[in-house]
Amino acid sequence: MKIMKTRDAVGQMLCQDITQIIPGKFKGPVFRKGHIITEEDIPVLLSIGKENIYIWETDETMMHENDAAMALYEICCGQSPLDKQEGGKFVPSEIKEGKIELIAGMDGLLKVNRQKLRAINGIGQMMIASRHGNFPVKKGDKIAGTRIIPLTIEKTKMEEARTAAGGGPIMDILPIKEKKIGIVTTGSEVYYGLIEDQFTPLLIRKIEAYGSKVAALINQVQLESADVDFSCTSLGNQEIGFKKNVSIRDIYAAYTFANTSEVKEVTPEILKEALERCAQYLELDEEGKPYI
Repeated sequence: MKIMKTRDAVGQMLCQDITQIIPGKFKGPVFRKGHIITEEDIPVLLSIGKENIYIWETDETMMHENDAAMALYEICCGQSPLDKQEGGKFVPSEIKEGKIELIAGMDGLLKVNRQKLRAINGIGQMMIASRHGNFPVKKGDKIAGTRIIPLTIEKTKMEEARTAAGGGPIMDILPIKEKKIGIVTTGSEVYYGLIEDQFTPLLIRKIEAYGSKVAALINQVQLESADVDFSCTSLGNQEIGFKKNVSIRDIYAAYTFANTSEVKEVTPEILKEALERCAQYLELDEEGKPYI
């Protein structure tokens, strides 16, 4: 890597993304790493204050910020950002300016090896910022961001980071195991209705976020019997599960609404309107999550 006068850089290769900022309109790379500078590019570069510019020169001891960011991504989750597996645990963001983000590719429980994370962040010239581990995440959530601070970094430092990671990923997403949950509310003051039970509804809201096997079963039956693209069902506020041996009485108790299945053909506009109508029944809890 070397620096030279922008006016003299025609035919040279950029070694970094060049960011342009137009207040209120645009902020992002106007030229990408690897771009060969042309005569037409010179006025643009000068207009964003680039009197001098860094040009790429091959150096076997150094690694470019974007290549190093990809290496950090692989250290974090054990897969290359170029290997975008369908159904993978992590999905990479766009790589730019030495930065790349890890995005959850599935719902699950985030695990982070904090000792390895601290060791890598202590090396210098690189950093990984992560969510706390042992918390549930949803597909599409941003999990972590990696950044190489200088434009180029010694390859030996990246090897040091791999050594600190111990040869394995420092982050993982574990699938949530389905469990049966029972709630026992104690206290005679609640039993006799002297005070309102405010704790059980709070627990139910948190549990409902992980789905319902009963609702999933009913929807699956409706999908197959009606041969439709999607199914909707609604359960009572106090959901009742099924025993091992299910009777007609059990079904009526669990699904108390009229047992009539209707098939409707809807346009995307009607579907959007229906979903927005449903959303009117939702409120947000203290964590900003919706509940009925």
